[in-house]
Amino acid sequence: MRRIAGVIVLAAAAYAFADSSTAERAVAEAQTRAANNDFVGAAAKYREAFKADPRPDLMCNVGVAYYKAKDLPKAQRYLDQCLSIGTSLDRAFIDKVKAVLVAVESALAAGNFTPVDLLVQPPAATTSIEGVFDEPILGSRRVWVPFGKYKLTVHAEGHVDEVIDVDAKDRTAIPARFTLEPAPPPIETGSGSAQGSGSGSDASAAGSGSAIAAPQPPPPPRKPSLVPPIVATAASVGLGVVGVGLFVNALDYADQAGKANTRPKYDDLVETARSRQHLSWVFGGVAGVGAVVSGILWYRYASAPHVEVLPTASGGAITLSGRW
Repeated sequence: MRRIAGVIVLAAAAYAFADSSTAERAVAEAQTRAANNDFVGAAAKYREAFKADPRPDLMCNVGVAYYKAKDLPKAQRYLDQCLSIGTSLDRAFIDKVKAVLVAVESALAAGNFTPVDLLVQPPAATTSIEGVFDEPILGSRRVWVPFGKYKLTVHAEGHVDEVIDVDAKDRTAIPARFTLEPAPPPIETGSGSAQGSGSGSDASAAGSGSAIAAPQPPPPPRKPSLVPPIVATAASVGLGVVGVGLFVNALDYADQAGKANTRPKYDDLVETARSRQHLSWVFGGVAGVGAVVSGILWYRYASAPHVEVLPTASGGAITLSGRW
C-alpha cells in the first residue's frame, strides 16, 4: 500500500497542474475520495480530470485507484495506457508504475480472468465490452475480463459496426480480430424544388405539344478515393515501426535480465521483456494485415475504370476505360 500511495504522490508532483479549473476541481475531489477509501469514485474523478487536461500522470492515477479498489481488469487497462502515453514522465515514476502493472497482470493470470487480444482495423476503432469497462477501448491491445459471457461492439467513424459474443470460460487467451467494412454511401434523392421544376416543364411541354424529353442516362461510375489506400499504407508502416520498436525494447530488457544480480530483478526484467515481445508480435501481425488491406485498396484504385466526357455533334458522349 505504501508503494501505491507513493505512486499517486509522485504522479501529482511529476507535472504542474494546467490552467484548467475543471481538471483542478476534479483532481481535488479525487484526492478527497481516495482519502475516504472511495477508490472507485476517485478513479472516476481522475478520468474526468484527464478528459479536461489529458496528462499521462492522471491516467496513471486512474489505474492506481482501480488497483486499490481491487478492480484488476480496469487497473491493468489504465496502467498499461499510462505507460503507452507517459514516455516523458519521470523514470523513477515509470518504474513504479511498471512494478504495479506486473503485479496486476500476475494476479489476473492467476485468477478467474481471461485475456482478450483485440486486433482492430482501422487502428482508430474503439471496442466496448458491456459489464466490464465504462469507456470504449481504443485500438489494438490486450485486456482482461472475468469469467463470463460478453458482447463486444467495435465502432469507427465511416464504417459499419461489428458485434460478437465472447465466452470467457478459462485462462486461455481469446483472439478478437475485427476488420470493419466501410459504410455504404447515402442514397441521393432529388430535391423538392428540382421535382417541382421538372413537373412544371413536363406540363408545359405537354400543353404545347412539344416532343417528350429523353430520359437522363445513369451517372458514370466514380473512381475510388485515393484516401483509403494512403491511410491504410501509413497505418501499416506506423504499426510496423511500433512493433519493431517494441521488439528492440524487449531485447534491451532481456539483455538487462542477463546482467541482473538478484533473482527478483531477473524475473521482473524477463517478464517485462516477454510482455514487450508479445506486444511486438501483435503490432507486427496488425501491420501485416494492414499491408494486405493496403495492397487491395491500391489494386482497386489502380484498376478502377476511367471516365471521360467527349463532345459530339449531338451533345456529349461518355467513354469508360480501364481493366474489367
